[in-house]
Amino acid sequence: MNLREAIVHGKATGDFSACVAQIAYLQFMGISMEVVAGELLGHMAYSERIVGNARADALHGGTLGALMEATAVFTVLAQEAPVIKVPKTIGITVDYLRSAGQRDTWARALFTRQGRRVASVRILCWQQDRDKPVAAANAAATSSRSRLRCRSRCACCSPAWPSSGMTSTSSAPCSRSSGSPAW
Repeated sequence: MNLREAIVHGKATGDFSACVAQIAYLQFMGISMEVVAGELLGHMAYSERIVGNARADALHGGTLGALMEATAVFTVLAQEAPVIKVPKTIGITVDYLRSAGQRDTWARALFTRQGRRVASVRILCWQQDRDKPVAAANAAATSSRSRLRCRSRCACCSPAWPSSGMTSTSSAPCSRSSGSPAW
C-alpha cells in the first residue's frame, strides 16, 4: 500500500497504522496513532532510545515534540475533506511543563481554528494522568481543505470573490484545464 492509499484507508476507517508504517522516524520512536473512545490519540511507547537523561529518569524533550507534532498532523489529516494531502507543519511551539518519566506517553490535539489553508491546533501530552500534562504545544499546519488557485482569476478557479462582491472577469477555463498551470 502506498502513502496515498494508506491516507484514503485511514480517513475512511480511522486506522492510520498503514500511514505510520510508512514514516520511518515514527516507527523508530515507537509512535502510533490510535482511536480511543472516539478520539484520535498519539501514543509513544517507552524504549531506551527515547530517554534524554537516564539520571533524571526523563524522556528526551525532542521525542515529546515529535509525538505532539505527529499527533497534530494526523488530527488535521483525519478531518473530513475531499482533498487528500499530507498536512505540512508551519510552526510549533512546545511548552515543557514537567519531567516526562520513563513510561508510555500519550498526546491529543484539538482544533483551535480551522481555516481553508491553515489549521491551528492545541496539543496536550501526558503519561499516567491526563489531568497532569507533561507538555503542551500550539501548532499550525496546512489544512487539507486548501486547494491551489491560479493567478489568472478565471472562472474555474475563482467563480466569485465574496469579500469584494466581484466575480471573475473571464468565463473561459484557465490554463490549468489545458495542462499548463498559471500559478
